[in-house]
Amino acid sequence: MDPTHATRRLAIYARSATAQGADAAIERQLDRARDAIAHAGGDPTAARVYTDHNASGISCDRPGLVALIEAIEAGELDAVILERAARLSRDLHAFARIARRVDGADVALVCLDGSARVAMPVRKALERGGVW
Repeated sequence: MDPTHATRRLAIYARSATAQGADAAIERQLDRARDAIAHAGGDPTAARVYTDHNASGISCDRPGLVALIEAIEAGELDAVILERAARLSRDLHAFARIARRVDGADVALVCLDGSARVAMPVRKALERGGVW
């Protein structure tokens, strides 16, 4: 994770699709994101956390995702950290709509596995410190 990005207004998003083991899956995702923030010199406790338990990645009608998009569009965040792009959506068209909204708000979408660099041009992300 880019150390200059660790001090910005961050959010972590985590989702689990099944009820069984959902808490453990969510905690694992949150721990991984917090570790990345801490490793880069940021304060993981300062990151806002948005979660959806037992929520399909096909539907975009999830309370945590809706709240995250509202915070993005209100200009409250600089970056969203998540484990991988599929946590936002498993539907390509829905992911593209979400990515456009994120990019339109000039927010970096950062997947720890590198899968969402399509969300904004790489050059722009590098200039903002949004790709790590």
